[in-house]
Amino acid sequence: MYKIETERADLFDVNMMIAMQVIVNGNASEEKLTAAFSSVVSAFEILNCKIVIDNNGNAFYDDCASPKNSITFRNFELSDLIREQERIRFRIEKGEFIRCFVSMTNANILLNN
Repeated sequence: MYKIETERADLFDVNMMIAMQVIVNGNASEEKLTAAFSSVVSAFEILNCKIVIDNNGNAFYDDCASPKNSITFRNFELSDLIREQERIRFRIEKGEFIRCFVSMTNANILLNN
């Protein structure tokens, strides 16, 4: 376990997110994009953790057997997706740190983390 000592007050802030749009040129199947997402996420220790708060109010990163980072394929307008997602808190206590949304029709990928 690694103690969280900075930015402690922001742990459950709904608006703590980064939105980024990536344009993918070429052929990329859902399977290939899902495999690439899983490979990248699994390579970063912090994305395979969850937040634990002990009885004294101390927060820690702890290993998570089944992190909830996700990739979702659906059509969306970037501004609409951002407005939708900024209202949804990340479930950091279950290991959710990244939500990736992919729109295959216009080849846009949005990473929300």
